[in-house]
Amino acid sequence: MPSPGPAPDFETHLSREILQSERTRMALLAALFALLSLVFPVFAWIFHSEYVQFFHSYATLYAVLGVSGGLIAYELTTRWILGRRLARGAVPPTWLRFVNAFIETSLPSLLIVLAARDLSPLSVLQGPAVLLYGVFIVLSTLRLDFALSVFTGAVAGIEFTALIGMILDAGIARYGMARPGTERLRRTA
Repeated sequence: MPSPGPAPDFETHLSREILQSERTRMALLAALFALLSLVFPVFAWIFHSEYVQFFHSYATLYAVLGVSGGLIAYELTTRWILGRRLARGAVPPTWLRFVNAFIETSLPSLLIVLAARDLSPLSVLQGPAVLLYGVFIVLSTLRLDFALSVFTGAVAGIEFTALIGMILDAGIARYGMARPGTERLRRTA
């Protein structure tokens, strides 16, 4: 006789707990980006001379603040909608959670592209925006879904790899940098 699966009450309760964890994760992300949106302008103001050495105007800062504000609004709106669905007993479809993961994980890529307009390729690829991929991957564990965490890591890896190629090619054109690996060929010739 086959063993019965988990009780429907257990599955329903687990789904609700996963969605509550998702709401917590969204609140953490919104709070993190709200804090960063306050800290970055203060640092740009305090360290104005250093800031203008790298960023020639405040346009990049304003763009980054706009993207951060957009993410905060997105996270809080999505969290509110998810809370309303939970109150009605409805569960969002699984594919929607993957779309949400893709949107969130693409944010560091957008910030890197914005910073690449003003900074050298090396500065961009080693800058703080790159570290946000790790934050999103770690916070994806709060989704309590292994497939979503793997998907988040894969999106981050693929996007960062594509950005490396794009930014290095732009750096080669703009700064006259040597292509990676060609210096070794020149030395042996």
